[in-house]
Amino acid sequence: MRVARASTREAERKLLLAGANRVVQPYAAAGTEMAKLALKPQVAAFLEMVSSHAGPDLRFEEVEVRPESQQAGRTIRELRIRATTGAVIVALRSPDGGFDTTPSPDRRFVAGDVLIAIGTEPELRALEDLFAPRAGVVGA
Repeated sequence: MRVARASTREAERKLLLAGANRVVQPYAAAGTEMAKLALKPQVAAFLEMVSSHAGPDLRFEEVEVRPESQQAGRTIRELRIRATTGAVIVALRSPDGGFDTTPSPDRRFVAGDVLIAIGTEPELRALEDLFAPRAGVVGA
């Protein structure tokens, strides 16, 4: 992943053409953040809390559904993810790059899906363990 910094949209365009995967515009980002703080202060406070180390133990994590995962083909409802891990899936990114920000409990996981989840470190670890590829049986 190549990340670059730009001051203008034109500079961003040039950096992307030069091979950057992502370009950050600090002044534009700061303006957007100030607008969020003014227009939606509670949403901004929540996002700040869960995205900084100063808040409670909540954090966001990405978990990929690998082809070897036994959970591929199963649904959120079947796995009872919230009940079994404590983590909450807030979005799914499909292999084609699309985001589902309100995944249905009946959505089947496919290899290449990336779960975006929120939870405490132990909850997120349990979620990662749930989707970890299972080791093959020796001699099978």
